[in-house]
Amino acid sequence: MASVDNAISNVQFYRMYISRKGAKTQSWKLFADKVVAHSFILSFFASLHLCVTPVFMKFPEIVLASASPRRSELLRSAGINFTIRVADIDETQLVNETPADYVTRLSREKSLAVARPDEFVLGADTTVVIGNEIAGKPVNIDDAKRMLNLLSGNWHEVLTGVSLVKNAEVRTEVAITRVKFNQMSEVEINWYAASGEPDDKAGAYAIQGLAARFINRIEGSYSNVVGLPIETVYRMLNAECRVK
Repeated sequence: MASVDNAISNVQFYRMYISRKGAKTQSWKLFADKVVAHSFILSFFASLHLCVTPVFMKFPEIVLASASPRRSELLRSAGINFTIRVADIDETQLVNETPADYVTRLSREKSLAVARPDEFVLGADTTVVIGNEIAGKPVNIDDAKRMLNLLSGNWHEVLTGVSLVKNAEVRTEVAITRVKFNQMSEVEINWYAASGEPDDKAGAYAIQGLAARFINRIEGSYSNVVGLPIETVYRMLNAECRVK
């Protein structure tokens, strides 16, 4: 605890200084006490920072209820240890279900479907919303072109429901990112649709791939658009794992 030792040294120094100066008045004594207290508080909080920082950096291994290679790569890059246990659920949208309710429900169902006692299970579902339409994965190249035409020159939203489950207790959040596409020519749309990249992507594009050249700007989490808002996952894990 070097910081605490420094604080004690500061206390001794200021008391010695006041004594040598012959400061006997009440005001000088009050001043000295304030200086000493301030020095000790700063040193104390510095020592606290050194003590608690490692606790917030480590989490137990989690279970990812997804086969998505993009989610796996995002977790791996963030240094979050995990195993994969794929959930098999019906992902059909319910009648009159909003996009936020849709991703919330699916993320919860995915995590609960593979949950076991005393494990942290992470479930996620991402969807692209163009206007009021949920744009799923294109069924064919013509469907991909249709979606890309809707995206071209416009803003859209990417929503990811994130659920963290342990012992049947579920915590869920929804991350929302706005994305603006540049205007795409017919040649560009045809080229990108034929590249094969849109085939298994919600909204028919991958921001981390060839589609990056068409993105004008984003508002919000980049990793959310890739498939998992890492900062949200970290915050949720931190809230569950920190020392109470």
